Amino acid sequence: MLRASYQILGLDEAATDAEIKQAWRRLSAFYHPDRNKQSVVATEMFKIVQQAYAEVLASRDTVEQAEESSNNGARSCRRKRQGSRSQRRFHWQLPEHYIGTNLKCEA
Repeated sequence: MLRASYQILGLDEAATDAEIKQAWRRLSAFYHPDRNKQSVVATEMFKIVQQAYAEVLASRDTVEQAEESSNNGARSCRRKRQGSRSQRRFHWQLPEHYIGTNLKCEA
């Protein structure tokens, strides 16, 4: 089904995110129901294009999540409570606080 989604958008499976977004915008503008008020076929094609774009994005997200989870056990930054209990102020711990640990910090 994913291959069909790429074919609907007119792209190869090796397409970049920018190319995917550009193809989706071009097709959704072409088949948009506001431009084709009398055409039922255009409305259905618009729905198909939207569904194909959603499937491609979902597959890309799952690939990115799988890559992040297999990051050799790297932990992300944690929040640390500072100050008294009544203040409840938080800040991000810096990587320097974790010297000697495998840590990946991105904001």
